[in-house]
Amino acid sequence: MKKKIYFFVGFLAILLLSSCKGRGVDNKQPNDISNDMASDSNNIKKTLRNVYYLFPSPAEILSAINQGGLVYEPEFLNSTEKSEKYVKPNDQYLNLGIYIADLSYCALFARNNDAEAYLETIKRMSDELSLSTEINKELIEKVKEKANSMDSLVKITDEFFYKAVNEMEGNNRQNDVAIVSIGAYIECLYLAVNQVKKYSRDNLIIQKIAEQKYAFNILFLYCMKHISGEELTKSFYYIKQINDAFGKFSEHKEKVNVKKEGSSRLIISGGNTSVATEAEFISFKENIIKIRNSITK
Repeated sequence: MKKKIYFFVGFLAILLLSSCKGRGVDNKQPNDISNDMASDSNNIKKTLRNVYYLFPSPAEILSAINQGGLVYEPEFLNSTEKSEKYVKPNDQYLNLGIYIADLSYCALFARNNDAEAYLETIKRMSDELSLSTEINKELIEKVKEKANSMDSLVKITDEFFYKAVNEMEGNNRQNDVAIVSIGAYIECLYLAVNQVKKYSRDNLIIQKIAEQKYAFNILFLYCMKHISGEELTKSFYYIKQINDAFGKFSEHKEKVNVKKEGSSRLIISGGNTSVATEAEFISFKENIIKIRNSITK
C-alpha cells in the first residue's frame, strides 16, 4: 500500500529529526517541545514535498507496547453493547476509534470471537458515519479464517485502519481522521496502563508506554491543524491533556543508532527516550482512565 509507506517514511523522518538535533530537550517545557516538533514537521514538508505523513495505527502502537509483555484482559475493553447509545457524531467518531483499538487488542491475542463482535460493531458504526470502508463479509471471513494466526489478524486490523484513514483523507474529512485517531490512541494507552498494577522503574510496559510520547505529539500537531468547531475542540482537549502529560516525563539522552535490515527496513534505537517516575506515571494513569471513561460513559 503506497500511501501507508508514505506515512511511515514521513513518520520516520520526524523521529530522526527530533532525536538527532542537539537542542537540549531535557530543560524544555511541553509547549517548547511541541513547537520544536512543529518546526521539524514544517522543515520535512519543505524537503519532502511529495511525502504525506500521518501516525502509527492502533495495531502498531499495541504491538510496540506488547514488547513489554501485555496479557489479555477483556474486562477493560469497551462493551459493544454500549455502541447504540453513542448518537452524537463526535461521540460516534471517538468511540469508533476506541472500538478499532479494541479490535486490534483482540487481534493481538488472536481472540477471534471477540474480534468478530468488534468488527460487526465497527461495520455498523462506519455505515452510520458514511464510511464505505472494506468492512464487509469478506473481511469478517478473513478474521474467521485467521482465527489462530495472531500476525494475520493484526495485519487485517492494521489494513482496515489505514483504509479508513485513506478514505476519509481522500474525501477531505481530516476532522474525522483526527477524532477517530484520538479515540483509538486513548484506548491503546488505557488498555496498557491498566496492565500496570504496581510501579517499577524497570517495568517494560511503562517504558513502552513512555515511548509512545512522540506518536502522540505527531497526532497532537495534526489535530492542531485540522480540528475545528466547538464540539470537536472537546476531543482536541483530550489529546492536549495527554500530550502535556507525556511532556512531564523525564528525558534520557542516548546516542541514536540507525541500521538497515534487509533491502528497505531501517531499525532505529537510542535518541531521546522518555522515562516516567512513580509520581509521573500514577498521575498519567489516572488522567488516561478519567479521559477514556468520560468518552465511553
